[in-house]
Amino acid sequence: MKKALAALSLLLTAAYASGAAAAGDQLIFEDYLFPGQQLVASGCYYRAIMQTDGNFVNYGGNRSRWASNTANAGGYAVMQTDGNFVIYNWADRAVWSTHTISHSPGASWLSMQSDGNLVMYEFNHGAVWSTRTAGEAVGQSPCQYKAEHTTVIVNADRPGSDYKVLIPNEARASWCGFFCAAETACKAYTYIPPTGAGKGECHLKNAVPSRVSRAGRVSGVKQF
Repeated sequence: MKKALAALSLLLTAAYASGAAAAGDQLIFEDYLFPGQQLVASGCYYRAIMQTDGNFVNYGGNRSRWASNTANAGGYAVMQTDGNFVIYNWADRAVWSTHTISHSPGASWLSMQSDGNLVMYEFNHGAVWSTRTAGEAVGQSPCQYKAEHTTVIVNADRPGSDYKVLIPNEARASWCGFFCAAETACKAYTYIPPTGAGKGECHLKNAVPSRVSRAGRVSGVKQF
């Protein structure tokens, strides 16, 4: 079991390092949901969206089936390397989580299933958390929902393709993710931290430049 778990962790780490993305119905470690971004089940009818009001909601069609109840408190959500799915506010403080610490880093993923159930899985341990909303698998065609999340990598830069530079109200990389998610033209971003008393810069990009290592910087890429 330890060997299999280690193998999965290495596989996911390799995918992460290469910039590979989870499917539109899944989040793997260090995948983020900023406001308006969502997981969409393969059948399209079910989805889980990080709403602009801070609430994370599982929908079937246009009907809410489950919610984190973090309206006016949450900001963005993260599938963490430790196996915990966490909603943070814009001060980067946790306001809700699944409380699912993994047995091994990178061995967990969140899945929006075609039966309407949003489930956290851990390799070799099966389902460890869910919204308990499993029902009839329903398809919807054509699909009116677009799956989107953001893969974020720390200590990374993506030089070039800047079309806009914004100054966040706080020296926080998460604000750059918010700005990018809000603009269709934005495909990627890099947060450059302040060198003094400033608040840093958000460089929004209309393409996805190659990634280079650079301490302190944080880069995100939208995944569709």
